[in-house]
Amino acid sequence: MGRRGESSVTRGAVLWGLVLLLVAVGAVSLWAQAEGTPPSAGGAAPEAGVPAAAPQPQTEQQPLGGFYFHPLGLVYLIVVAAIWFLTWDWVHRDTEKVLQRSSLWDLLFWSMGFLQFLLVLVLPNVFVGAAVGVVLFCGAVLAYVSVRNARLPETRRVLTSSHLGLLFRRFMYRFGVVMAPPELKKGGAGEREAIAVTLRQHDGVVRDETREGRAEAEAIVVAKSMLGEAVSFRASDIHLEPKADEIGVRYRIDGMLHSYTPFPTEVGGAVINALKVLSGMDIAIRRRPQDGNFSAEFPGLNKSADFRVSTSPSVQGETMVIRILDRERSFLRIGQLGMGERMASQISRLAEATRGMLLVAGPTGAGKTTTLYAVLGTIDVYQRNVMTLENPVEYRLENVTQIPVEERGGVQFATALRSVVRQDPDVIMVGEIRDRDTAEVALDAVTTGHLVLSTVHAPDVVGSIFRLIQLGVDPATLAACLTATMTQRLVRVLCAACKVPYKPNEDMLGRLNLQAGKINVFYRAAGCPACAGTGFYGRTGIFELLVLNDEVRELVRRQPSVTMLRDAATKAGMVSLYEAGLQKVIAGVTSVKEMLRVIK
Repeated sequence: MGRRGESSVTRGAVLWGLVLLLVAVGAVSLWAQAEGTPPSAGGAAPEAGVPAAAPQPQTEQQPLGGFYFHPLGLVYLIVVAAIWFLTWDWVHRDTEKVLQRSSLWDLLFWSMGFLQFLLVLVLPNVFVGAAVGVVLFCGAVLAYVSVRNARLPETRRVLTSSHLGLLFRRFMYRFGVVMAPPELKKGGAGEREAIAVTLRQHDGVVRDETREGRAEAEAIVVAKSMLGEAVSFRASDIHLEPKADEIGVRYRIDGMLHSYTPFPTEVGGAVINALKVLSGMDIAIRRRPQDGNFSAEFPGLNKSADFRVSTSPSVQGETMVIRILDRERSFLRIGQLGMGERMASQISRLAEATRGMLLVAGPTGAGKTTTLYAVLGTIDVYQRNVMTLENPVEYRLENVTQIPVEERGGVQFATALRSVVRQDPDVIMVGEIRDRDTAEVALDAVTTGHLVLSTVHAPDVVGSIFRLIQLGVDPATLAACLTATMTQRLVRVLCAACKVPYKPNEDMLGRLNLQAGKINVFYRAAGCPACAGTGFYGRTGIFELLVLNDEVRELVRRQPSVTMLRDAATKAGMVSLYEAGLQKVIAGVTSVKEMLRVIK
């Protein structure tokens, strides 16, 4: 519906533009004809007695006075009118999207258009008028683009180097030339290298494109190329997003989305269908969400990965997101997460306890599940019975009973947790506490002598406590059962090969609450082939940990204010998330800009 409306607006603008152009050209023609009409061919009769002048040889006719319109001026008017009206139409629609005053920019572009016509008509030299008009037009466009880009994130800006590069890659793609964006080039090479991929369906059967029909085989080959590149670029997710005339492709690398060369609609649709078959989905269902999974081996990269696939209907068509679960990156130890030795030692001691609850808080994508797996890695799974409830199971753990929770199938975390408690576990990991029933069953498990590890969506450690209270948990029970709560964020690590040192000024240090004179150097991102031009390579965590003491427990029982609880947590030795981020900046691990982006 939106696309049809936009097309009608464009057609209407062009139509009115052509009408005005014809009127202008007609007026110019009439003006030129009126001003340039030569005098009558018959002159005055000669006086009596004066012999008529002898006929003179015919010479080249001299130009007469008046206005003459150069033919190239008409060509200029036609070309500029088409470009101008199309540009104005885009600006008019774009202002509505970026919440700017469309009337102001409409007035500016209409004024520039009128002035261009006027200059061509009035100035004696049509080429001078055309040149001045082009300058005015380009100035209006650049003025709008600069104001527009200042209000939008980098991924939505236009006429930038990355945007122009994307347009060029799309243009070359129509001629069969596939080019990788600069930030995704490996070692500075712009050519795509074939990566060997072995695909396994959700049931473990190897998918061989040589046994498929031509169309299906081509789709599988394209899917293999995309998956191989995503894994080689260290991507964690692949986004396939339908648009008006193409399927957009974006990779999430180090937590940031990077646009890649899109597929034509037909090719992208075939790739989505091939991946749905691999994942065990029904390709006929396009208006309902579906979930599935498959796996693949990459012999050339010496890697293997599991892929978790989800589809969802949208206005433009069916979208697909593929989560890449790299098996080599799954099992991190506590010391590899990015926390200090003191905090890692505290977490290890908490994992050795026979009862209690450890909560990990943070937004989606902050690495909470990875941290819980690292905590499980410190537990002797051969001496203790460890069971997990996950939605879905992301990584396979040896000698750990992992139970998938299919909420769409009617199995809830609370129901599954009640069943697990009867299986004689020592340690229970609950993927997420999102409702009152799950929270209460988890706390009951703590009171009966179990160690419970779980996550909750909350901004910080204080927020995680209030989140459980908001779910309806009894504050006294929570104070008695909760051992510790932590929150975390993931910051990108500066590329060691190209990070640039600089001396921070006193104003910057003041804004960061750092004492001037004690900090000599910070580092900023630069970009090189090793990091694919991003300036970052990999991510690490920053953490905020609160181990509850008697004073904090008493405050939780009395349901204190956020300020009171945070003050008590600080007195208990908690290092805030902001302070932990500053430590990473001072150590040269990340940049100030990246730290502030993550913790805001």
